[in-house]
Amino acid sequence: MGDFQPTTTLPRPAGAPSPDWSKVTSFVSAGDVTWDTFPDLLTVEDDSLYLYPGTGDGKADTPVKLGATGWARTDLLAPGDADGDGLADLWLRDGDSGDLFQILNSTDNPGNALGETDRRARIAEGLTRAAHPQLGADGDLTGDDHGDLWIQTATGRPTIVAGQRDPAAGTVFRGPYPKATLGDAAQRKGVKLSTSGDFNGDGKTDLISLWNNGRLALQDGNGTGGLSTPSNLVTP
Repeated sequence: MGDFQPTTTLPRPAGAPSPDWSKVTSFVSAGDVTWDTFPDLLTVEDDSLYLYPGTGDGKADTPVKLGATGWARTDLLAPGDADGDGLADLWLRDGDSGDLFQILNSTDNPGNALGETDRRARIAEGLTRAAHPQLGADGDLTGDDHGDLWIQTATGRPTIVAGQRDPAAGTVFRGPYPKATLGDAAQRKGVKLSTSGDFNGDGKTDLISLWNNGRLALQDGNGTGGLSTPSNLVTP
């Protein structure tokens, strides 16, 4: 299990649209989208998309508004480098239609390109919030060097949707979508929320989940879609 350090507050930088983070409806640590080697933060607040450039010291710089309006019902996902050009890209789910869109970053305008609506390309559909309250993207889950998507049903069951690399279009999900259950569904009965990432430093995507009874547990990923037995971080 990875070591978890005490939490620290990310200071709200000067120039932010409000004095605190309470108006943020979606956010994602998107990786280095500005091509300066520091990980950056993307948020949706006040119906707009904002980029908070990372400073490399646990803080964020003055935000840049990338998308003016129409983002309020959007869920942000961080797929990493979806097209192999060395820049972190962006996926987003339309909360009304359930469509999943990809916006590829650009070496000509790194970071700012993610707010250009004409760069959106639909890569999956039917992933409504009602059917899939939680979804995430943290790179390759299946060991084939393609970015994948994980989705969670209303009952807490997580499923992998395997991505396919298109040289011209980045990562795509062509229906019927190849799916596989992520981990043991029985072990995850009663899961309310999940988040993914490499929490133990082995280069593979893991899952931290919150159960309805207040249990918080970590499941280590094996890189091919398998998860370990949940290891409690917080017990009810």
